[in-house]
Formats: sequence, structure tokens, C-alpha cells
Amino acid sequence: LGNASAYAGGIVFTFAGVGVGAALLLGPEGANMIGSNPWVNLAIGVLFVVLGISLLGFFEIQPPKFLANFASKKQADGQTQGGYLPVMLMAIAFSITAFTCTVGFVGAVFVLGLKMGLAYLIGGMFVYGLTFALPFFFLALFPSRLQSMPNAGGWMNTVKICAGFIELIAALKFFSNSDLFWDWQILTWPVFLAASAVITLMWAIYMLGGYKLPYDLERPKPTVKRALFAGLLIYFLVGMGQGVFDRDHKYHGTVLAFLPPSDYGMNEFDENGHKMGAAHISWIESYEEAFSWAIEHETPLFIDFTGVTCVNCRRMEYEVFPDALVRPLLEQFTRGELWVDKPPHGKFNTELQKTRFQQVAQPFYAIIDPRDDKTLITFPGYDPNPQKFAEFLQDGLDAYNSK
Repeated sequence: LGNASAYAGGIVFTFAGVGVGAALLLGPEGANMIGSNPWVNLAIGVLFVVLGISLLGFFEIQPPKFLANFASKKQADGQTQGGYLPVMLMAIAFSITAFTCTVGFVGAVFVLGLKMGLAYLIGGMFVYGLTFALPFFFLALFPSRLQSMPNAGGWMNTVKICAGFIELIAALKFFSNSDLFWDWQILTWPVFLAASAVITLMWAIYMLGGYKLPYDLERPKPTVKRALFAGLLIYFLVGMGQGVFDRDHKYHGTVLAFLPPSDYGMNEFDENGHKMGAAHISWIESYEEAFSWAIEHETPLFIDFTGVTCVNCRRMEYEVFPDALVRPLLEQFTRGELWVDKPPHGKFNTELQKTRFQQVAQPFYAIIDPRDDKTLITFPGYDPNPQKFAEFLQDGLDAYNSK
């Protein structure tokens, strides 16, 4: 039990230690930069492509030579020296030697945890390490069970290849973040879905045995399980194909929030030159312009603090703003769409949210009376209940009209 715990602890320490070390090195500001910096998102997208291609079997990512030498020495020491410390070092060495097989998985956990926040980074790496260690813990306690373990073979290769396709699709999200920041309008809604559909199609064809990849000794045979899984992929593929030609808001669900805004790249404007956006109504992206417009037209000002990389912002825009209870109320406001993480107003909008409302998270909503520049009411955070949001808007209108 002692040796099994020490060995499992060494594995957990390896992965959790990487997470804690990155958290201490970057700090909260560094983690925030990871989430919004377009160059970082571009680099992460490239990294995911590299990891995905590696998992597909086209090349292997090897650990640095000095780490490989360290691993070899510690594994040899662990077999000759007594005590728990050599066993833990042996586990760390094993984690390093398994780098080639695990980097595609642990790299994804690390990057996604880093973007979600430091707590997710540390928690994700700890859970990954614990999951990785548990089989070795139980096998150390019951070594006879090794006899019944399935042999490494085609099933393991299939798992890696499936993960590779997933990482290729995930890379599109990071490329999309950069595209949105620089307003290149390349990865628009239909292009994003079409690219995802192509990758999914290649995945489905592989599962049906249409071709083999470098680690396959022969073309995979389309078993019942593989055919059922391919059928699920084709189901998703059909949905993606429909979405390519349909940008309206018929669809709902968490996955949609990871796509670019459906109106991105359409460049539609109303008769006043204001850009058409969420809920297919017009929005003003400059706070000063929105404030002046509200004064001129004697309407309350609705402010939406949003972000390029804000998934919850997209969900509110897709599912709440177009709702029959919400959209008619939004039309009674001058609407300001204040992006906090893209030019030209990002820095100003971030500072405005921080200093005026003492808030830094998105989405965040506020209703302002432009006659005296007073905040009437705010709606902090993400809440996909249209009824609550409609009540918030109505309370703002009532407060404005009561003056």
C-alpha cells in the first residue's frame, strides 16, 4: 500500500506540479492575458494543430534529452534503492517517459484550464494526474490483475486518433478568437462550421475504414461499434451542414456559444449607419456615441459589456436577446455594445466597467439615464433566463420614465 501510494503520488505530483508552477509563474494577470491576447490564441491554435497531427500518428513529440536521461536514471535507482522517495521519483520518471503518448491529452487539459482560469488549471491538471495514476495504484495493490488487462493495440490507437480529430476542431476556436480580435472576417459562422464539417467528415470516413493512418498496420475494419460512432459523427455533420446556410437563431445550446457570432462578417447596417448585431437589431460600439445618441433621441441607454472570447456572452446574445419577451424591450433603448477585448475601444471599455461599475467579468449589463448620467440598474453575470432579463429591462424603463 505504501509503495502503491508513493508511486501514484509521484504521478499526481508531476502533473499537478506543472499546473501549480504555471499558476505561480503567470499570476492572475498572466492568465487573463492568455484568454484575450490574439497572438496567444493564434499560438494556441497552432499548438492544437500540432498536437492533433501528432495524435493522428504523423510524428511523435519527444521530451527534451536531459529529461529523458533523468527518467532513465531514476527508474534504475527506483529498482535498487529502498524507501518511498525513490519510488516517487520513479513515478515522475515514468510520467516523463510517457510524454510522447500523453502530450496530446495533457497539453489540451493544460491550455484549456489556463484559459478558463488558474483554479481550473490547477484542478484540471490534478484530476488528470489522479486519473492517470489510479490504474497503476490498483495494479500495484493487485499485481495479478495484470494478467487480465487488454493488450495495447488497435483500440488504443483509435482513442488517440479520435482525440487528434477533436483537437483539430478545437484549434478552430482559438483561430476564431484571433480572427474576431483583428476583425479579419475569415472564420465567419459558415466558414467555421464548414471547416469543422470537413474535419468531422474525415473522422467519420476513418471510423468506417475508408483509409488508414501511419500507426495502423492495415485499414481499420468497420465493426458495429465503429459504424455506430461514425453514424453519430454523420448526425453532427448534417447539423453543421444545415448551419452553414442558416445564420438565424433557431438553434440553442452550449456548443453554439463557441462559434463566432452568427452576424460576424455580414456587415449589415440600419438606416442610421449603426451595425446590426445580436437579435438582429442595431448596436453602437462606441460609448460616447451611444451616450450622445441616447440624449438626442431621449431614450435610456442599455450597455452590454461583452468580449470576443466570452462564451457566456454569446449564449446570452443567441438565446436571451432574441427572445419574444426581451427583444421588444431592447428596441426601446439606445443599445451600446462595448467590446472589452478588441480595438478600437477595448481599453476604454475595460476601464469604464472597472471604475464605474467595479466589475471586470463579462457579460455585464447596465441601464443608464443619459439626462443625468446616473446608473438606473445593473444585471451582473450570466443568467440565461429570459424572464429575469425582461424584468431587468422593464425595471430600467420604469425607473427612466418615473423621473
